[in-house]
Amino acid sequence: MIFRAAQLSTLVYPAAVAHGEAECVAHDRDAVAHGARALGLDFLAWHDDAGTDTEFAMICEPGKTWIAVRGTTSLRDVYTDIRATRRQFTGADGDKMRIHAGGYLCAMSVAGTIATQLRARPWDDVIFTGHSLGGMIAQILAVMMPTRYGVGDRKISTITFGQPRAGCRRFARALRALDGTHVRAYHRG
Repeated sequence: MIFRAAQLSTLVYPAAVAHGEAECVAHDRDAVAHGARALGLDFLAWHDDAGTDTEFAMICEPGKTWIAVRGTTSLRDVYTDIRATRRQFTGADGDKMRIHAGGYLCAMSVAGTIATQLRARPWDDVIFTGHSLGGMIAQILAVMMPTRYGVGDRKISTITFGQPRAGCRRFARALRALDGTHVRAYHRG
């Protein structure tokens, strides 16, 4: 499962495309769909929120829906990363917690779209994954889904790579309280 998460977290980053002597970054929905099919998975959707520059893919396999959130690739993403002030959030049990303000705004910009897609697949477990900023947004989305969007009556897992801290200790407890596996891979050095 961790290897699959790493594959999908990589898949959602744009590919560098050579253009003469200069290199530019291009993201192609079809390339993500092709990459998912090459992994033997079904591509459901690609979403790009222009307001926050948050991008994610929804990819499924029998019994699982993966939401892979793209990490930092633009100046707007860097701005989101440095908006590290804490914003108050109310958890499923009414517990007040503090979460990363930039990550919260990005998660809010796409949460409704994700919830709509997940309601169409009520039998699937859900796995949120991402690298860096994408991992932080993935964790916030995982905690939001049962609280604000009513799609928490299933196993919700997170597998993230090199992500910044998403929230306070109460947030970490709310994440661990979800019925699922939660892995945060990072390099100690």
